[in-house]
Amino acid sequence: MSSIVPSIFATEWAPSNLQSEKYLLSLDSIFAKVKSFGCDFVHLVYCWNFDKDDVATIETLIERYNVHVSCVHSLTQLNRPNSAAEIEKERVQLSEAITIAGRFGAALVACNFGQNASRTEEAAIADCKTNYASCFDAAADSELTIVVENTCSANVGDEITTSAEGILRLIEGVGTPSFKFQFDPGNLQSMGEQAYPYAYELLKEHVRFIHLKDVVKYDGTVDYHRRAETARKLIGTNASRYVTVPVGEGEMDLVGLIGNLIKDGYKGFIDVEPHTVEDRLDEFYTTGLNFLSRYVS
Repeated sequence: MSSIVPSIFATEWAPSNLQSEKYLLSLDSIFAKVKSFGCDFVHLVYCWNFDKDDVATIETLIERYNVHVSCVHSLTQLNRPNSAAEIEKERVQLSEAITIAGRFGAALVACNFGQNASRTEEAAIADCKTNYASCFDAAADSELTIVVENTCSANVGDEITTSAEGILRLIEGVGTPSFKFQFDPGNLQSMGEQAYPYAYELLKEHVRFIHLKDVVKYDGTVDYHRRAETARKLIGTNASRYVTVPVGEGEMDLVGLIGNLIKDGYKGFIDVEPHTVEDRLDEFYTTGLNFLSRYVS
């Protein structure tokens, strides 16, 4: 496998992420679209792109298009539930995603951590380790890795994955090889962190999956920025909002990041994630894939 393997994050075509039905794609159309981009891998989101009843269909599409699944996002937030029933529901959904990923031949299952004001950070990490121990074991038994993504949103507040140090405390606190890090440098940058080189150097030994998007600070005088705001595509904090732009047009040193990944021997997927208005999705996907094509051997 080449050091850098491009993948398409299909969440952009999920109904909850679109502004209209015009760009809504069926599963068949998603696989056809990914193939048309010249990409061989797609990252699917459980309960958004597909449900349990669609698993057999996806297995057929994998064979038909020769497009494979890089990762199954479980759509879980491990720190969100409080009651025993809520925790069990989240655990079941994560377990289902692990089983489905195995059927698809994917080695990664993604999740988020989530904010929960009822827990201290120490308790949140300890509860994560205990509440999802069976999932971590199941992932290890299936030779899968659960990757937690660093998030960003004006509504997230002090969720632990909004800082590089917090992510490190979480990964090391849970302390299992089957629970690692999905690095989204654009998300971290929008939270006031230096995604590269600082966060990367701090966390690189735990990185197993990467999201690729570029960002700039929001400027209300720019028409595209205003459209992104209307479409609820801004990221960052209430005090400092960011908007995604085509890869290479933002403030991040992505060339340096990719260069370091190669130098450090990263062998894995990089997801292209546009996080933009629906009529610019193809443009953003193509730009991201063209950027990665310089590094794919």
